[in-house]
Amino acid sequence: MKKILLPILVACALALPLRGQTILVIDVNGVFNNLTEVKSEIEKLKIAVSQYNDFLAEQAKGLQDLQGKVNLLQQQAENPALTQEGRDALKKQFTDQASALDNQKQQFLRDQQTSQTLVQQKQTQLVQTELQKIHDQVTLIAEKRKASLVLNKSDNGLVSSVIYSDKSFDISSEVQDALNKAAEATATAPAAAPTAMAPAASSSRPAAGTGTSK
Repeated sequence: MKKILLPILVACALALPLRGQTILVIDVNGVFNNLTEVKSEIEKLKIAVSQYNDFLAEQAKGLQDLQGKVNLLQQQAENPALTQEGRDALKKQFTDQASALDNQKQQFLRDQQTSQTLVQQKQTQLVQTELQKIHDQVTLIAEKRKASLVLNKSDNGLVSSVIYSDKSFDISSEVQDALNKAAEATATAPAAAPTAMAPAASSSRPAAGTGTSK
C-alpha cells in the first residue's frame, strides 16, 4: 500500500501548477542512518548490549554449575549404602540448593527481559528524537526555499510521505465542510412521496384451452 501511495502523492504534487512553486524530496532513511549522532548512539548501545550479554553469559554458566551440584546431591542422596542420617542430610542440602537454583533462574529470566526492554526503549527514544530533529530541519529549509511540498522517498512507514506542505494547499477543511453540508442537506430534505405500486396488468389473451366454438 505504501509503495502505491507515494507515487500517487508524487503524481498529485507534480500535477499542481508549477509556476512559482517548489517541490523538494528527502530520503529520511538515508539521512537518519548517516547522522553522526545516530551512529555514535548506536555504537554506544552495541557496546552496552555486548557487555550485558557477557554478564548474562557468566550468570548462565553459574546456573549450569549449580545445576550440576544439585544433580550430584540428588544422586548421592539416593545411594543405598548411606545411613538414614546421612541420606537426610544430603536431601536437605539438595532441597536448599534446588531452591537457590530456582531463584537464580527466575532472576536470570528477569534480567534478560529487563535488558531487552531497556534496549527497545533506547532504540525507540533514539528514533523519535532524531526523526523530530529531521522534521524540524526540513521545515526550516522548506520555509527558507519557499517550498510548497517536501516528499519523503523512503519506504519506512515511520514518517509520512508528505513531511511538509504549505498550509494554503491543505483542502481538508474545505472537503470536510462540503461533505457535512451535503449530509445536512440530505437529512433536512423532505421525504419523497412513496410511489404507488401499479396493479399487475391483466392479460386479455384467453387462457390456454379456451376459445370460441364454431
